[in-house]
Amino acid sequence: MKPGEDQLLARIEAHVRFSTEVRPITLRVLAWIGSCLWPRERDLVADELPAGFAAAVRRADGLAITLEGHHREIVASVCRILAEELSTEAIELLQRTLPAALRELLVAGAPEGQEPSHVEVARSSLAEGRPGARTPLSEAHPTRVQRGSVVAEPNPHGATKLSSTPGKAEERKHATLAGGRPGSKRPLANKDRR
Repeated sequence: MKPGEDQLLARIEAHVRFSTEVRPITLRVLAWIGSCLWPRERDLVADELPAGFAAAVRRADGLAITLEGHHREIVASVCRILAEELSTEAIELLQRTLPAALRELLVAGAPEGQEPSHVEVARSSLAEGRPGARTPLSEAHPTRVQRGSVVAEPNPHGATKLSSTPGKAEERKHATLAGGRPGSKRPLANKDRR
């Protein structure tokens, strides 16, 4: 007996942090999948899904979804549930016909009860890295850098920092306005001018 639409949506929501958009994005993903299939292939996949999901596949008016941020998380969860629920024949068909972006997400997850626990990493600032990253940005060591890049310098911006600069080029050459005209006997900066 195939599971109902509500059961599948609940399983998808279990893998997703943002659950308010699960249903509409799920239907868009199914319509996208349907638009990649010929009518007979659509029927093969749709016959294995609950009525609401089958209608979305048969409608086949889906456009590609941007796979960024939480959309990718929802799409990945939808593909995972499809990989767990569809027959081997339907999965092989989808693996042959879907775009690479969906194909790589169409993988069954761990068996129930053996799923990895979801760990929330508390981050207080952007400098600690993106969510899921294991190292903060401050510990990143780029392997390739451009010649002359501040990343390659031991003291980036050292020539212009007030704490470490030997002065601007004019100051190092003693050719500043405060020094007066070159060759003058009385510089403007001299206090004893009278």
